[in-house]
Amino acid sequence: MTPPSNVASLRGVTVRFGGARTAKATTVLRDFSLDVAPGEFLVIVGRSGCGKTTVLNLLAGLLDATAGDVRVMDKPPRQARHHLGYMFARDALVPSRTAQENVEIGLEVRGVGRQQRRARSQELMNSLGLAGAESRYPWQLSQGMRQRVALARTWALEPDLILMDEPFAALDAQTRESARAQFLQMWERQRSSVVFVTHDLTEALLLGDRLMIMAPGGRIIEDMRLPFPHPRDPAELPFTDEFRALERKLKSWLSD
Repeated sequence: MTPPSNVASLRGVTVRFGGARTAKATTVLRDFSLDVAPGEFLVIVGRSGCGKTTVLNLLAGLLDATAGDVRVMDKPPRQARHHLGYMFARDALVPSRTAQENVEIGLEVRGVGRQQRRARSQELMNSLGLAGAESRYPWQLSQGMRQRVALARTWALEPDLILMDEPFAALDAQTRESARAQFLQMWERQRSSVVFVTHDLTEALLLGDRLMIMAPGGRIIEDMRLPFPHPRDPAELPFTDEFRALERKLKSWLSD
């Protein structure tokens, strides 16, 4: 079977809330199209209400388009959920399960054996600095640790497409930098396709290899390849002249 040329695509998608034929309907996306290639890290930025999270929810099969076509691995999203991982801004951990049991939830649902689940979850927790926290419950973890557990849970499934909705926004600055760096290292090893939503332009430039800027109504202001090769050093890259010049340019576009 020939693999799909795109991991995900939206073709001529329109999304209206409040009734498609009523005068009070709100159009969030209008005739919106997007392709995500295998191994691509796409970051979407834009002001609140421009449709960024709507794009993620369409790809996750949590929302139906009013018009147009949405595909993941050449299938309707609900039929391709085993190819997907979705990480939210909040960790959404199960309170009654330990950190390690939370990491293993998706593997358990897929019928992966206990020994294999445990080995995979332990590997991920070790790589994310969570060794020693396996038996703690969510209420016993800091917000940064909870978010890393959620990241391990998403990555445990080895998805072809990872959807991320401002996953580090709730963290303090130091923890956010650490979590981003760990995630970037994991992605550079595995190279799943990623669609990452953020309000933080610096974060977008640090992580993505493609950047899309959206405006209200789902209008695309810019869709560009970023000039920074992988692997990257997120501690050094923001201080380079090329990074700062591009950041200034894009900030001026967003402020218009």
